[in-house]
Amino acid sequence: MDGKRIASLPGIEVEKASRLFPSLLRRSLRLGRLRIMLDDPKDHSRLVLIRHPLLADPYCRQALGQAEAELARRGRSQWLKVMQSLDGIAIDRVFAAPVAQTSEPAQALAGDRELEWEKDPRLLDQDLGDWEGRLWEEIRAEDPEALRSFFLSFGTAAAPGGESLSEALDRIREWWEDLREEVFEKTVAVVAGGHLLQGFAAFLLGLGLNRAPALAMPPGAIGILDVYQDGAVCRTWHPLCLSDEMP
Repeated sequence: MDGKRIASLPGIEVEKASRLFPSLLRRSLRLGRLRIMLDDPKDHSRLVLIRHPLLADPYCRQALGQAEAELARRGRSQWLKVMQSLDGIAIDRVFAAPVAQTSEPAQALAGDRELEWEKDPRLLDQDLGDWEGRLWEEIRAEDPEALRSFFLSFGTAAAPGGESLSEALDRIREWWEDLREEVFEKTVAVVAGGHLLQGFAAFLLGLGLNRAPALAMPPGAIGILDVYQDGAVCRTWHPLCLSDEMP
């Protein structure tokens, strides 16, 4: 089995392939050959969840929340890899939050398929209130106990003047409930923040919010879920993890 064959395995097999043929899979990733191959959805909808790519400095060190940020040069390279890997999947609609770090990648993905990207403020990341736009190291130095509590109480704690992740998830769940009948047997791509997408995926998979960190989504990560009336199935999760461009 050569690298090209491994790169065409169904999405759910990529992790297995990475264990059995790691050097060949890495070579496929370096050559841009990895393509996620899945049949079109039947009797369900498909969600392609994509975290925005790497942010430029100092945005990558900030409590960004709902603020806008610029993509790093490496982040733009990551997005090309993401688009190449999704080339084998028909996407019907592309949604993103109305901030540059999500809307610019969404516009590129949609334009490549002759679609118009669709913005929805309900896809904005968690509102970090008074912390928004500040460096994490400054917040840590100023109020280490508040920051420690925020991260230990994952999903339920809010920054001063902000919202909890649980409250942010109420927004994206509302977005999905409004949309799901329209996109039955269609594929929807969503570009948004990582924690929001992790929590949303956990909800669809029937997991508690405290299990969302297990669905790690570093910058540029992809997660694909097939969503049925009574639950969801994970088809692949961060298949580009072995790429040199990906964290």
